[in-house]
Amino acid sequence: IGPVPKMIGGSMKNQNRKRRGAVLIWVAISLLVLVGFVGLGTDVGWLVLSAQQLQTGADASSLAAAQLVKIDQGQARDAAIDVASKNKAAGDWVGLDRNDANDPAGDIVIGRYDQIANTFTPTTTSPNAVKVVARRTDSHANGLGGVPMSFGRAFNVNTVNMQRYAIAINGGGTGSGMIVLDPDNSCALDFSGNPTVNVSGGEVQVNSGDPCAVCDNGNPTLQAPTLNVYGHSCLESSTFGGTTNNGAPQIPDPLIGLPAPPNGQPRNVDGNGTDDIQPGHYANGIVRNSGTLNMAPGIYVVEGSGSQGGFQVTGGNINGANGVMIYVKSGKVDIRGGGTINLSPLNPVDNPEITGSDTYEHVTIFQSRTNPAQAEINGTNNFNIEGTIYFPNNHLRLGGTGDGIGNQLIVNTILIYGNGNLTINYDGSFPAPGNRVFLVE
Repeated sequence: IGPVPKMIGGSMKNQNRKRRGAVLIWVAISLLVLVGFVGLGTDVGWLVLSAQQLQTGADASSLAAAQLVKIDQGQARDAAIDVASKNKAAGDWVGLDRNDANDPAGDIVIGRYDQIANTFTPTTTSPNAVKVVARRTDSHANGLGGVPMSFGRAFNVNTVNMQRYAIAINGGGTGSGMIVLDPDNSCALDFSGNPTVNVSGGEVQVNSGDPCAVCDNGNPTLQAPTLNVYGHSCLESSTFGGTTNNGAPQIPDPLIGLPAPPNGQPRNVDGNGTDDIQPGHYANGIVRNSGTLNMAPGIYVVEGSGSQGGFQVTGGNINGANGVMIYVKSGKVDIRGGGTINLSPLNPVDNPEITGSDTYEHVTIFQSRTNPAQAEINGTNNFNIEGTIYFPNNHLRLGGTGDGIGNQLIVNTILIYGNGNLTINYDGSFPAPGNRVFLVE
């Protein structure tokens, strides 16, 4: 057999070249597909990470805002923005719009969350929750745009719009405009007659575990967003139309650590004319049934015996609007009559020269924990008592009519009677310890 023709060898070489060329093409295609999958995986991972970061920012911001939503809505929005700005998503700090108009589609929405129905309703009236939406979208006002893509750009996908939301609720005892401390008594909060009581901006907390911890006799009306009762409320639905939480946890006295003030310089006041008095120790109390009494800023310690002395104003006018704290060491509190009563609490900003102005800030009347005397306040439209009225171990009878029966009422037990309209304008002072702020969505 002769030698193999050269043409055959050349043909085999050509075939080998063709095979190698085909392999290279397939390798190139495979590499492109592999690179595409790697790129897709990278972009998907980036999107997942960005979504988690947005969710973290929304969670943290809503929790921060919920801490303050019952106290100051402006501060709640500020807190949400501040916390958001400390969280990054897709490489940039999360930016929120304040949404002061409380648009339901906004970034920060204040409202009420119903834990039974699991629904959130935007409202700035007695809110208990905050919804925060963290966004990375091309149309958002923060100017950050959508989440930027790396490999998606090859397919003309430069950004992906993304947003995540969270709702946090402020539950428990924070935000209570009225706190009834007694842990056992029936009718610890009691209504008699036809009074209308408006606890504006705050909840009502009753610590009694009795099956009828809240009672009514007559046709009273209680206006408040929430009634929290450790035991059970026996109010008719026509009396209270808000949310009743029977079996709610007890909350501790937020002023349990407030100390008794020192007596101060001995003082005395006589007669019922026009008098200007100074802070100090009034061993015989401050008792007025006519005239005008002007109280200089400071701390007044009043005493008495039984039903005598203490702080009794059954007529005339009292002016303590520049900052006073009345400590009823003994004797009784009896504030009635048709005169004008103006009392406001000490403020360390306005009263920096007064020792104790920081300790007793927000507190206007404080009855000693060892003074068991029953107190009575029967207001009129001429009443303007600001600050916290604090009867930690006492029964208070509250009647009359007026919009100025304190910014917060803390009592052991209370009877609200008569036919008038009474308003407690809660201002966020002394939120009770043990509040619960948590995510619901």
